Amino acid sequence: MNRQQFLKRFMLAAAALTIAGLPAFAQVLKGSQVELKPQELQVRATELKLQPTQLRSIRLASSRLVAFNGFAVVQEFTGNFESVAKSYDEFSKEFRDQKIQAAPNQPAILIITDDPSSGQFQYLVGYEVRGKVEPKAPLKLRQMEHPEAVRFTHVGAYEQLGNIHAGVRASVKEFHQKETKFPVVLRLLNDPRKVGPGQRKTEIIVPVG
Repeated sequence: MNRQQFLKRFMLAAAALTIAGLPAFAQVLKGSQVELKPQELQVRATELKLQPTQLRSIRLASSRLVAFNGFAVVQEFTGNFESVAKSYDEFSKEFRDQKIQAAPNQPAILIITDDPSSGQFQYLVGYEVRGKVEPKAPLKLRQMEHPEAVRFTHVGAYEQLGNIHAGVRASVKEFHQKETKFPVVLRLLNDPRKVGPGQRKTEIIVPVG
């Protein structure tokens, strides 16, 4: 092999390695964008009324959009976050009376259909289900279909979820140049009737449009 052929093969091999390494390089670059210096993280967290550790986790979750799909049997209510436990009791009784089978090992869900910042808002309480279900009023079947969403788990009072949502909204706009939208799905990972506000564990699923 002469020098010219060797150099040609070497350049082709180097180019192939560079192209193969692009996804990894892009991932490193994206990771560097997610991380903030401690001082900047503190400033942004204060603006959003969040703890720096919360904002760090929110930013990481918001950098990775995922799909969320499913069906749920729900009942509609109007109230505030403190009324959710009572609404859950009312829904649960109706759900049992209609002998509907919930999807196994799935938590109750709370779907917020519009901005809850005014204090009173419309929401749906329900259970995820599988297969064809035909509930009777006041229950209804609702499809949840969100091709792109942020999923984040929060431990604390439901009233803090507005600040969590604001953190998600700001992060999504920064990373993806997109907006979040309603309805927001909350998966209640423990029973709000049995734990105090500070121990309530909630997965918040925020659609992105």
